[in-house]
Formats: sequence, structure tokens, C-alpha cells
Amino acid sequence: MAVKSAARVMDVLDVLQTHPEGMTLQVLSETLDIPKSSMHELLSTMVERKYLIQSEYKRYTLGFKVIELGLSSLDRVNVYQIAKQHMPALVAKIEETVFMAVSSDDEIVYVNKLDCSRSVRTNTYLGCRKPMHCTALGKSILAFMSASELEKVVHRKGLPARTTRTITDYTTLIQELDKIRQQGVAYDNQEIEEGLSCVAAPIFDYSGRVVAAISTAGPTERIEQRKEEITVLLREHAEQISAEMGYRSARNANGVR
Repeated sequence: MAVKSAARVMDVLDVLQTHPEGMTLQVLSETLDIPKSSMHELLSTMVERKYLIQSEYKRYTLGFKVIELGLSSLDRVNVYQIAKQHMPALVAKIEETVFMAVSSDDEIVYVNKLDCSRSVRTNTYLGCRKPMHCTALGKSILAFMSASELEKVVHRKGLPARTTRTITDYTTLIQELDKIRQQGVAYDNQEIEEGLSCVAAPIFDYSGRVVAAISTAGPTERIEQRKEEITVLLREHAEQISAEMGYRSARNANGVR
């Protein structure tokens, strides 16, 4: 019984993670196929322990305890700690929101976000998952995968269109990823959301593996006006973070800046 209860707790957390707007008792009960009486008892306990919050409209969302646990876990990961220290400087220089994401189950997961005073409203939040092929963050990670890894991701997830600008052709994606490897930076030109553009750069660990990526996003017009400057800043900070992770690129090894 204890194992079953634990599984139900994890199921509730998993489903609410993908519904930031919250879910009612009825919907949760139907979605997870748990009797309403059992679900009510479970939710009451989770609210009492601060793992969930119940709104005045009787909708349940993830509570602060879950956020605390997640951040505590991330603080033990070097890349998160190191990148977090660079993000305030990036926001100050770029004057746009800065994000950090990692790959998980063939998608990107946002693990940090730092807003600026003129941040635009997006549907991105901590823990949010998005496709890799139509985000600058995702493409900066895909670009450094092996050919076989890339093929598997595309086979499992496909290349669905999110806007009219989304890359939906595999050959075109390969060409795009080649450019990203050469430039060390990726772009999303309204490929996942109309009117929004993004620039991202990969973060490498000591072994040369891409472990995360950082980006900035904003209205397309603003990003395009400062695209070159933003590109340089993001690439420089990504390289600094990578160096602090123990990565030694060819050009840094040769003393080239």
C-alpha cells in the first residue's frame, strides 16, 4: 500500500508539472484514474505538507516545497551553479531575459530564467519542456550530438511545425546544425513562437560533452537590431562557463581569443 501511495504522489507531481495553470480534484481523479475520495485525501496531505497549493478556485498547482527540492538538487550540479553566476551580467548587458536549459528525454527543460525590466511575456517557465528542433537552446545541443543520436531523436520526436518558419525537413536541419557547430551559436527566428526570436550557445563539460545551453529571447525586432552584439556576448559567457567546467577548446588551448 505504501508503494502504491508513493507512486500516486509522483503521478500527481508529474501531471501537475505539465499543467502550470493547475487542475481540479475531479480532473486529477479522472486523468490518473484514482477514486475521488482517495485523490482528495492524497491532495489534502500534499497541500498540508506544502508540496501543492490549492487556489480559491479549487485548482491544485505545485507548491513551494517542490521548487525548493528542485533548486536544492540543481545547486549540487556544477553547471547550474556556474551558469547562475554569469546570468545577472548577461541580463545587464543584453537587457533581455536570459534562460538556461538542459536536454531530457529528447526535449529541452528550462532550469533557470532571469528576467530583465523589459521582459516580454512568454509561455516559458522553470521546468517547462519544449522541442529541440525549433528552439535555439535545443538546436545548440542537437548540433553536438553524434549522427546516430540525432537520428534517434528525430525518429522519436519528428520535426513538427510550430510556426511557418519551423524547420521540418531533416536535410535542412542537418545544414542548420552544421552552421551552429561552425559558429558556436544557434538562432531561433520565430520558429516556435511568432514574433519571438532567440540566440543560444552550448555549454561543454571537461570531456567536451554539451551539458546545457544558455540563451536570450525577446521580440524579433529588438533581437535583430542587436543580433551581432548579443551573439558575441552569449558566446563569450558560454565559453567562460565551459572553461570553468574544465572544458578546453582548441582555440583556447592555442591561446586564441
